[in-house]
Amino acid sequence: MDKVKALYGEKQRKPDAPDISGIQLLSATAYQLKKPYQQLLIPITVWIGMEQAFIGAEFTQAYISCAMGIHSVGYVMICFGVINAICSLLFGSLMKYIGRSPLMSLGFAVHACLLWVLIIWRPHPKSPHIFFIISGLWGVGDAVWQTQVNGIYGTLFRRNKEAAFSNFRLWESFGFVIAYTYSTHLCEKPKLYVMGCVLVVGFIGYIIVEVRHKIRAKRRKSLAEDPKAAAAEAAKPNNVIEETDDEKDDIDDEIIVTHL
Repeated sequence: MDKVKALYGEKQRKPDAPDISGIQLLSATAYQLKKPYQQLLIPITVWIGMEQAFIGAEFTQAYISCAMGIHSVGYVMICFGVINAICSLLFGSLMKYIGRSPLMSLGFAVHACLLWVLIIWRPHPKSPHIFFIISGLWGVGDAVWQTQVNGIYGTLFRRNKEAAFSNFRLWESFGFVIAYTYSTHLCEKPKLYVMGCVLVVGFIGYIIVEVRHKIRAKRRKSLAEDPKAAAAEAAKPNNVIEETDDEKDDIDDEIIVTHL
C-alpha cells in the first residue's frame, strides 16, 4: 500500500493536513483557473477527453462496425486496452530517464499521424490488421497523455493538488461533452479536423508551460548557487511571491504517475 501511495505522490501529503469541504474544493477549483499554467493546460486536457470519446464511440461505430461488423468491436478494443495499460506502466517509469518532453512529443506525433491516416483512409473488411494497428497506436498516445499530463499537474501545482486535479477532471469531462455533442451533427472528416486543431493548440500550450517552467527552475538554481544574487533579488522593491503557480515548491522527480 505504501508503494502505491508513493507512485501517486501521496507520500507528499502531510498527515495533519485538514480535510476540505465540497464548497471549499469548488472555490479552490475556480480559483485555480486564475493561474496561467492552468489556463495553458486547459486545451491539452480537453483533448484527452475528446480523444477518449473518439476511440470509444466514433472509431467503434464509424470504422469498425461499418467495415468489420459489431462482433469485431470487442477484439479491436481489447488491443487498445492492453497496449494502453502496458504503455502506461512503461511511460511512467521511462519519464525518469528521458524526461517528459520526449514522451509528450511522441504522443503528439502518434495522434497527429493517426488523425491524418483516418482522414485519408478508406476502411475495408479485407484489411482487419489496420484496425488493430490504429487501435494499438491510439492506446500508445492515450498512455502518454494520461501519465504525463497527470504528472504535469502534480508537479506544477504541488500545494493545490485537490484543486488542480479537480480542474483536470473538469476539463477532461468537458472534452467528452464536446465530442459527444457534435457526434450526431458532423461527419467524420470535420470531427477529425476539429480534433486536430485542439491537439495542436493543446500541445502549443504545453510547450509554453514547459519552457516557462524550465526558465524559472534555472533561475531558482542560479539564485541558490549565488547567495549574493539571491539577497539582491530579495531586496528588490515590490518583490512579491507569485501566487499564480507553485514555483517555490521543490520538484520531486521520484513521483511517478501511472494510469490503468
